[in-house]
Amino acid sequence: MVQMGRDNGASLEVNFLHLTNAKPILAVWVADEPEKMLEIFDEEATSVTFQVYPEYRNIQQEVHVRITNLPIVDKIRDLRSAHTTHLARHSKHVDVSST
Repeated sequence: MVQMGRDNGASLEVNFLHLTNAKPILAVWVADEPEKMLEIFDEEATSVTFQVYPEYRNIQQEVHVRITNLPIVDKIRDLRSAHTTHLARHSKHVDVSST
């Protein structure tokens, strides 16, 4: 949160592995119901940020939680519309091919 404040950012990154170690049940819920859990995390992150930094609401209207370091990596080409409400991790590597 401190780094987010320094950057005047709107995203708070939460490492999935840290979440798993600190609060395993939350990690399970994030994996099972990511859309609902991220909504709750966003609301709470916004609330706590504004409590700690009351003037932050003049910089950002809300804070969003981003989950990092998911243990499974999916290839972008393997993602389908069924994955749109699920967490997916992808690598940043892009292969270029010519025809």
